[in-house]
Order: sequence, then structure tokens, then C-alpha cells
Amino acid sequence: MRRGYQPTLAQVFSFDAVDLAANRAGQLSPDQAVMFTNMAGMARRRPWRVLVLLAFAVVVAIVMLAAQGAPADQLTIAGGACAVMVALVTAVSMLNLRQARAMERPAVQVTQGRPVKTPSMTIDRWWMDVGGVRFSIDRADADLFSEHTVYRIYHADLGVGSPGILSVEVLAV
Repeated sequence: MRRGYQPTLAQVFSFDAVDLAANRAGQLSPDQAVMFTNMAGMARRRPWRVLVLLAFAVVVAIVMLAAQGAPADQLTIAGGACAVMVALVTAVSMLNLRQARAMERPAVQVTQGRPVKTPSMTIDRWWMDVGGVRFSIDRADADLFSEHTVYRIYHADLGVGSPGILSVEVLAV
């Protein structure tokens, strides 16, 4: 394996030489900036759609129960269940908003070192620790990294979960 830009890693992690050059300078490439802007917009819109659908379902359920002459205790239970669902949607919405804010102004961060790979709790994901930063990667992608090679990984905080890999280069074999 040669040093620097690796086409296989670039293909798997969706970056190119322009992205790597921008990341080396501590910046996002124009393509990466557009990607983060689009992802932030999706994260902002997603929870509100769910909340509107949930509110509509709650109103319909309570009206149907009331129309059927349901006892007050059933209406209270339905109202309580709806309140719990609203609280869960609100919690998810707050996570999405935190993620959207992180994606609106992502900072390029860098770590380097030899990877230490360990299985995660899910079948198709692995943990990969490099220079004190923990990444969650696909199991098949973990095989692309050798424990004998030093990598420099440019990444960004996505607001929730592990950092997102922006680009990767080989420093030493």
C-alpha cells in the first residue's frame, strides 16, 4: 500500500482528491459543504412531519373514542398515551435539531494513528479507534484498514453518534 490518497478508501467513504486537499487545509470541499447543508435541511424537516402526523392521529383517536361514548378513564388513558408519544417525538426532534446545528457549521477535525478494530453490538457495524477517536464503520469497510498502517482521518462531529469520516489518507505502512 502506498502513502497518501487511496482510491479504494475514497470510493468507500465517498471522497475524492479535491475533498482530501480541502480537508488537509482544515476546510470542507464545496461538495462536502453542499452535502452537509442538504443533510441539515433534512434533519430539520423530519421531526416536524412526524409531529404533525402524530397530532392528527391523536385528535382522530380521541374524537373516535368520544363519539363511541368511551368512559372517561379510557379517554384519560388515550390522552396519557398521546402525551407520552408527543414527549418521545419531542425528544427525537431535539436530537435532530442538535444534529442539524452540527451539520450547519461542521468543523474539520483530524486524528491519526494505527486503527484498533472491535466488533460493536450490532452485526454489521464495527468500532474503529484511531488516535483516541472512535468511529462506527461497516463491518466490510473495517477490512480495508490494516492494524500495521498509520492513517490520518479527517472527520466531522455530526451532532449524535460517532464522528463522520470526511476523508482518509495513509501516512506510513
